[in-house]
Amino acid sequence: MHEMAEISAVKFEPVYKERIWGGRSLERLFGRNLPENRTIGESWDLADLPEGESRVADGPLTGRTLNELMAEFGDALLGSAEPEAGRFPLLIKFLDANDVLSVQVHPDYRLAQRLGGDVRAKYEAWYVISADKDACVYRGFKAGVGPHDVERAVAEQKLAELMVRHPAKVGDWFYLPGGTVHALGAGLVVAEVQTPSDTTFRLYDWNRVDPKTGQGRTLHVQQALDALNFTDPSADAQANVGHVAPDAEARLASAPTFDLAKRFKPARASGMIETQTTAVWVVTGGAGRIGNDRHRVAFQAGDVVMIPAGLRRADYEISDGCSYLEVILREKR
Repeated sequence: MHEMAEISAVKFEPVYKERIWGGRSLERLFGRNLPENRTIGESWDLADLPEGESRVADGPLTGRTLNELMAEFGDALLGSAEPEAGRFPLLIKFLDANDVLSVQVHPDYRLAQRLGGDVRAKYEAWYVISADKDACVYRGFKAGVGPHDVERAVAEQKLAELMVRHPAKVGDWFYLPGGTVHALGAGLVVAEVQTPSDTTFRLYDWNRVDPKTGQGRTLHVQQALDALNFTDPSADAQANVGHVAPDAEARLASAPTFDLAKRFKPARASGMIETQTTAVWVVTGGAGRIGNDRHRVAFQAGDVVMIPAGLRRADYEISDGCSYLEVILREKR
C-alpha cells in the first residue's frame, strides 16, 4: 500500500512498442535510450490500458501507475472529466514511421457500443515533429467513393488510389475521428493524442510480409467496412487538417474527450497557470520546468507532462523557447 502523497505535476516512463514499420528516430530526436536491436514504432508516454500502463518517472509519486493515481486522487486527477471504461480518458504516444503504416480505420462511439466487448472507440490527432522530404499522410477518400468502391479496391490491391494523399511537413496536424480511413506515411515522426483505445481495423497493408512470421499481417476488411463513415461531416478534411509554425499558437482539434491546441512560450518566460481542468503538455521543442513548491517537473522535447486539476495552480519557467501541444480533458460527452 502506497503512503498517501499530494497531487503534483507528473511525467511518466515511456512504454516502447516494437512495430514492423518502426525505426530508431526517437534516439536521434529526443535522446531516448531505446531497447537494443528493435524497431520501435510507438512510445506510449501517457497510457492506462492493459496493453500498456504508465508509471510516474520521478518526484513524490515515482513508480505509481496512472491507474493507481486515478484511484488515489479521483477528481483531483480528472477534474470534471470521467474515466473511459474505468481508465484514464487519454492515450498519448510518439509514432516513428520508418515505413508506411497500414491503411486502417477505428470505430466511433456508436459502433464500439454496438460491438461491445474489448472494442473501444478511437479518435486521434497527429502533429508532425519530423518529416522526410517526400513524406505524406493518407486521410479520407476522394469525393464520390462508396463502400462498393472500397471493397473492390481492396480486392484489387488499389486502395491507395481512392485515398486523399496529403504532403506532410513539420508543424502539420491531422484530426482523425472514429470512422475516418487513414495511413501514416513513411519518414514521419508524429505526436499522437487519442482516446484510450488500441482497437484498429486494417483494410490494407501494402502487401507487406512480416519477417518474423513470413506472413502478411491480419486484415479486418469487413470490420473496417462496417466502421467506415462515408457521410459524417466531421470527416471533412478542410476543418481537420492544418499547419502551425513552431513559434505560433493555434487551436487544432476537439475530440469527444479532449481539446487540442498548439502553444509556444519564449525563452526566459515564466508565469502561473490555473488548473481548473487537467491538462497535458506534449513537448515538441525547447525546455523548462513546471509545478509548485512541493515538486517541479523538468521537461524537454519529447516529454509528456500531466498537470492535474487538483494542483489548482502551477508556475512555469522556460529555459529554452518551448513549443508544445496542450491537451485539455473535456467533460463527459
